Amino acid sequence: REYQVKIAKSVLEKGNSLVVLPTGLGKTIIALYVLSEYLQKGKRVMMLAPTKPLATQHFNEIKKLLKIEENEVALLTGRVRKEKRINEENKKVIVATPQTIVNDIKNGVFSLNDFGVVVFDEVHKAVGNYAYTYIANECLDKKIKILGLTASPGGEKDRIKKIVTTLGIENIEMRSRNDPDVVKYIKTLQIKVVRVELNEEIKKIMKDLEEILEEKREKLNNTGIVKVRSIKSLTKKELLSVGNEIFSIKGNSRFGLIPIYTSFLNLMHAYELVQSQGIGAFVDYFEKKEKEEEKSKGLRSLLKDERMKKIIDYAKNALSQGKEHPKLSMLVELIKQRSSKTIIVFAQYRAQIARIVKILNQNGINARAFVGKKEGVTQEEQEKTIKEFREGEFNVLVATSIGEEGLDIPSVDTVIFYEPVPSEIRSIQRKGRAGRAKAGEVIVLIARATRDEGYFFASSRKEEKMKRIIEEMKNPEKEKKKREVQKKIFGFLEK
Repeated sequence: REYQVKIAKSVLEKGNSLVVLPTGLGKTIIALYVLSEYLQKGKRVMMLAPTKPLATQHFNEIKKLLKIEENEVALLTGRVRKEKRINEENKKVIVATPQTIVNDIKNGVFSLNDFGVVVFDEVHKAVGNYAYTYIANECLDKKIKILGLTASPGGEKDRIKKIVTTLGIENIEMRSRNDPDVVKYIKTLQIKVVRVELNEEIKKIMKDLEEILEEKREKLNNTGIVKVRSIKSLTKKELLSVGNEIFSIKGNSRFGLIPIYTSFLNLMHAYELVQSQGIGAFVDYFEKKEKEEEKSKGLRSLLKDERMKKIIDYAKNALSQGKEHPKLSMLVELIKQRSSKTIIVFAQYRAQIARIVKILNQNGINARAFVGKKEGVTQEEQEKTIKEFREGEFNVLVATSIGEEGLDIPSVDTVIFYEPVPSEIRSIQRKGRAGRAKAGEVIVLIARATRDEGYFFASSRKEEKMKRIIEEMKNPEKEKKKREVQKKIFGFLEK
């Protein structure tokens, strides 16, 4: 594709490069073009991926698409024994997980000395302490070309700057689905928002929780030490920052605050679960908390609270009468209307995925879960699920965030967000699963008058902000002039 060649040539001609391209537009092909040029110059090359499944996928693609002997390509991950890795590390093409490379460099069994280029896939992970940072420093010291790939580096200026600084980026190539050199290669992607009205049972649970939350918020504020905003507008970031403030207080005064804060934190999570996921998720959460052997003082007092016991009993009773989140029945309806289509449903919580799959199956829909290793699923099982999905053995895949990143999940007709995610990175990755080979649609389920609404607007806002920041970094002069012109127009309008 024309835009891929253009971007690859720009990477080869200019310095360390960051390529920002939505999922499904072929970042890997650009990387392979660059790797092949360096191999022709007699240099060794490396491609890094943050997870073993993704590294394995790149390894297979390189063997298939690059004109190179199979025995010249090595896959180095934590699953490969150290003795075998040492024998493999002198090959021309290395595909690896970053932590494995860092360990081998530190142990003196691997060196980047004769490498021409290192590709960092999913480069938004190159922030903070991640192994990517260590390898990037090694590359910068040894003047090895760096190529970073991502669908989204994030919507925060500081975060993007950090990636640019960490990788010594001098050249940014960004495309969206609407760019003139991209648009002719892709199919239309329709984005629909489907709003559902909460049932009376969920509204009652929320109202009862709000009373207890308000009481705890007042207790925290009355100490004069911390300030907690209204629970309706309080963000997770603010909530965690209140915790950091409390835990950093010197002396004994913090000990009275910690139990109030931990019970407030647990309650806020439950409050969000019931409005965005449903009554089942809410009940599950407290059943899990009941089973915890080491409960914090705040959690113990919350579980003993008579009002809380009543709320949980009411929720269990509502659940036994089949009262659930209206999103679930809407999901069944949407999928039944698209019975011949391939669909990915993204949901944030593991327990909710099991519930969604169960309800879809009960309604005659052939759906399966796709979850990560944390849930005890092996890489082989993941690969088997993807293979069967690709071969049409079932048509609905219900996935956690593992389905968002670059795994080789086939393009689908429809992507459904069970809930909006506040992260623009995750939102962009989810949307990229549809509308590649054929026209696609993205459906976002939103519960009216809940946090869903805020999260949806937050990720859209951050996505726009990210594009603006990157454009500024690419063309600082052009953007500066544009801002000056806008300032004059606004000044004129205000007269």
